[in-house]
Amino acid sequence: METNKKRFNRGTRFGDGLIRHSIQELGCGRSILVDKDGIVLCGNDVYRIAKELGKKIIVVETDGDVLVAVKRTDLSAKEKRGMEMSLVDNLSQEKNLEWDTDNVIDATNSTISFDPSSWGGYECMVAELNVEDFLKEDISTRNSKAQEEKFVPNRQLSLFD
Repeated sequence: METNKKRFNRGTRFGDGLIRHSIQELGCGRSILVDKDGIVLCGNDVYRIAKELGKKIIVVETDGDVLVAVKRTDLSAKEKRGMEMSLVDNLSQEKNLEWDTDNVIDATNSTISFDPSSWGGYECMVAELNVEDFLKEDISTRNSKAQEEKFVPNRQLSLFD
């Protein structure tokens, strides 16, 4: 299994730290998606971090006609850790999104007739980016801004205490 070098989400330092901290504190909570050749399509950062942390990886083969549910026997929606898992799962998805527009454009220009607009892809990216500012900035400026934001766990604060 390997990460996707042409993934559309490059991730963020903050999101990376949030994913790492959540796996360390709460364990793994959701599956990733791997193609038939073992390339991670969805969940590249989760896969990389789980692997770095020595987590066991189980592959469930399907043709997409079955929803694979991860049942955590140690969590409850009525308890603090279950609520924290629910929060951090959604928060990490939001905070770890940074479109790699070069990879999206490369895929659009490929011979496989990939069109992100048929899924609302361009609209999402345009809404995420201030296009006028984006076009004015050079790539090094955007990359340095992405590196500025970093997740630092705060052990004194908890939303559920």
